[in-house]
Amino acid sequence: MKDMEKYMKPNYPPVDKTFFFSGFTFSEMSAVKKWAKGSGLVQVGDAWENLNFVQVNNYKNGKGKPDTDPAVIEFRDGFSSVFAAKAKGVPYIMIKGDSNVIAGRTFARAEFPQI
Repeated sequence: MKDMEKYMKPNYPPVDKTFFFSGFTFSEMSAVKKWAKGSGLVQVGDAWENLNFVQVNNYKNGKGKPDTDPAVIEFRDGFSSVFAAKAKGVPYIMIKGDSNVIAGRTFARAEFPQI
């Protein structure tokens, strides 16, 4: 997990500005991320230092679908775990109102256990 820190911007995430979300469709995520940014919060996608991976842009492959390759999931979970573990102060969490925290989602697997 420590290896993932090398992909993170320095001093990220900022204190009291960390934002996590779950239960949203890929099409809804743009609005959620826009809201977070407008509120001065940062989410895991903001923490990338400089990546040229397929995972950037919600870890989608060229077909616009979530990349389910095990190596990509392992990388995403590792980076998300480090982001959550480094969160300091008050974390902000948005769960879609008509959903539960879904066990198979990154938030439940990698982020929530670290917060």
